[in-house]
Amino acid sequence: AFVLRIRRDFKEDYNILTEMSEALISLCLITLVTLFQSCHAIETTYRIAMIPKAMNNSFFDEVHAGCLDKARKYNKTQSEFHVECDMIDLNHTTEDDIASEKQIEKVKEIIYGTTYYECIAISVNNAETLATWIDEAISDKLSVVTFDSDAPESKRMAFVGTNNTAFGQMLGKVLIQVAPAGGKYSIVTGGSDALNLRGRVEGLRQYLKVEKNYRTQMWEEVDAGEFGCNGSSEGCLQAMHQSMELYPEQKAIIPVGAWPMLDKDDGWLSFVNKYPNVTTIVGDATDKQVELTKTGKNNGLVGQMPYEMGELLVETLINSIHYKKQVENN
Repeated sequence: AFVLRIRRDFKEDYNILTEMSEALISLCLITLVTLFQSCHAIETTYRIAMIPKAMNNSFFDEVHAGCLDKARKYNKTQSEFHVECDMIDLNHTTEDDIASEKQIEKVKEIIYGTTYYECIAISVNNAETLATWIDEAISDKLSVVTFDSDAPESKRMAFVGTNNTAFGQMLGKVLIQVAPAGGKYSIVTGGSDALNLRGRVEGLRQYLKVEKNYRTQMWEEVDAGEFGCNGSSEGCLQAMHQSMELYPEQKAIIPVGAWPMLDKDDGWLSFVNKYPNVTTIVGDATDKQVELTKTGKNNGLVGQMPYEMGELLVETLINSIHYKKQVENN
């Protein structure tokens, strides 16, 4: 009897040990699966290189803010992949030929592995010169979208930005609403090779030309055509002063981008105080521009949505490269 009791206790202990072992094995398996899933999520990282036209421009800062926030939303709401968004420092503050060369240099660094990114989002300074390198990046299995300013002849996946012809037309519409009496006007623009700025200038001219057929008093552009400034605040303010010196009778100046209003040395205030009877209608609507307009230091703004543009470029890239969706221009 004594021996049988030992055997029964041993069997009960053995069953308990077996159940504990099975539970530990199950726990280990669950832990291993969890670890595997975590490692897998970390491995799938999409690093976006956001390349602006130039530095020290609050428009691109807002685009980057939207890009960062959208990346954070993806990272918090799912575990399939991780997203990062870096704004690449061009170390250059004007939208000129040097800026175009800087953009090409940065794309080359990504292609040849000096800096590591899976995705490129670029606001194109010169569509003709950059298209070749966008195509090279695509051939190297990088995902490329353009934003703000396009390179439509390249093989980029999509363009995220504004209909710039309609943007220019709206500048003309606001001018007529604010100052219906008409007169001479001049245009100030940034880099002449940027397609988005060309579109704005052409849209503005088209709208005012069409409106001229229906109105007895109309706006007419000065003979010199547009004044270029390479997208720097100082350069654009100089262009505005030059325009007024050449055509003191003109009634309006239309910078198609924010540049002159972003001057840090009160150059914009100096201009409007010197020419209080000149109507100014300006492209873009950064916080500083809105504040100046509210205080009566500008007559009208036509803006984009840079923050939303930043969000959308991340969404476009992720939909294409991770979810394999067909993407279109936005």
